[in-house]
Amino acid sequence: MTHRLYSTIIPRAQHIILRDKSSYDTACTFTKNKEAIELYQDFAQETILQVSEKSDEVSEKSEKKYILINMKNSEMKEKNIHKIQQFCKKYADYEKIFFPCDMQDDAKCFEHIQKIAPELQMFDRTQYSLSEILSLFYHST
Repeated sequence: MTHRLYSTIIPRAQHIILRDKSSYDTACTFTKNKEAIELYQDFAQETILQVSEKSDEVSEKSEKKYILINMKNSEMKEKNIHKIQQFCKKYADYEKIFFPCDMQDDAKCFEHIQKIAPELQMFDRTQYSLSEILSLFYHST
């Protein structure tokens, strides 16, 4: 269904703005009009930087080396699990934090991913302020 939707909409779009390389590459496969596709810096990076510069709150994790991991339920496929496994090996000496963006969907993946990364910790963003959450992102590797 997604493939059909992309192949119908993307070639007809006058302009497409994307915020990550993966989406950009996907869009490029569905159109010959590459000039209509623009890769724009993820807006979240600017927000995180601005809040971190203004905030007096500093995450307790800022002194540690850590990485953030996320997975949504629909992406729980062997190839993606393998990518996370390789990522965890690459950053073996880092603290690994699972950050569910969608507390209903993403959180379902935590236990499965924890089987391949037993040291993985769950970050329940509902228990933290926005400044603390943005600080977590800002200070992560």
